[in-house]
Amino acid sequence: MSEYPPTQPYPPAPGPQFPPAQQPYGAPPVKNSLATASLVLGIVSLFASLLFVPAVVGVVLGIVGLQRAGRTTPPVGKGKAITGIVLSGVGLLVGIGLVNAIAGGGDAGPDDAATSITQDADAGEEQPADDAGAPAEEPAAEPVEEETPPPPPADPFVEAYGTFEPVTTSGAGKSVVTLPAGVTAAMVTAQHTGQSNFALNVLDAANQPTGDLLVNTIGNYSGTTAYGMHALGGDPVSLQVEADGKWTITIAPLATAPELAAPYQGAGDGVFRYLGGAAQWTFTHAGSSNFAVFQHGGIIPGLLVNEIGQFQGTVPVSAGPSIVTVTADGAWTVS
Repeated sequence: MSEYPPTQPYPPAPGPQFPPAQQPYGAPPVKNSLATASLVLGIVSLFASLLFVPAVVGVVLGIVGLQRAGRTTPPVGKGKAITGIVLSGVGLLVGIGLVNAIAGGGDAGPDDAATSITQDADAGEEQPADDAGAPAEEPAAEPVEEETPPPPPADPFVEAYGTFEPVTTSGAGKSVVTLPAGVTAAMVTAQHTGQSNFALNVLDAANQPTGDLLVNTIGNYSGTTAYGMHALGGDPVSLQVEADGKWTITIAPLATAPELAAPYQGAGDGVFRYLGGAAQWTFTHAGSSNFAVFQHGGIIPGLLVNEIGQFQGTVPVSAGPSIVTVTADGAWTVS
């Protein structure tokens, strides 16, 4: 028989009794720093998925922090540890996925390239069968090259006698006019108002006549003559003027002379360009002095007419290009 009735609890064991350990009043709660670190690393690894170290460390710290939380009453940091493990794991998985995607998109091995080339070749071989029923494409028309127009023919008078800027000189009485340098042939248009002799004589560098006595008349004069057509002396350098009144002289290229084409009416001295073929011209002259017509173009000038006073007659003309000079004191025609 027991000394104590069964309804009473057993007495405590002999010896000193200690109450359960409790946190002192007012002390700060126990912290689980590993759980906090796991949570922070989980967040970092989620935003920097390619950095695997924070994710792995976050998982490890989360597991250790979770174990430490189980040893405390109440568990401290358990939620942070679980959240850190989850976030770190998600960051680790995302990082692995990104690396695989980058590596898979950039590495196209030889087998893949060969497969692509084979597929392109197969597609190219099948193309004729697909287009068998389609009409053949016409070849593209070749561009038509525009023909460059030929350059205009050279002026035969410029080639034969050259060109220069016309020169005009005015004066009164006797004088000497300098001719354009280097010009061996040109036409001279002169006007004189006076009562005595008016003469124009071409001189060379030694002041000797070249044989071109362009004008020799009395009183007023208006006409055009040419030098260098059949000169016998040296190159022309100057023009000697004999006059008793006012005069004006213009020296111009033979290429600027008017063209002579039958029928034509003129008066006094004249210089013309002829570009036609061989022909027969009929001249008339209604003056009282010398009437002479020369055609210059060959080695020897062709004397077409040389008469005194009135004249009417037909003469042969050579083909041009040539310069025709007329000496007259009255009206004349050619037809």
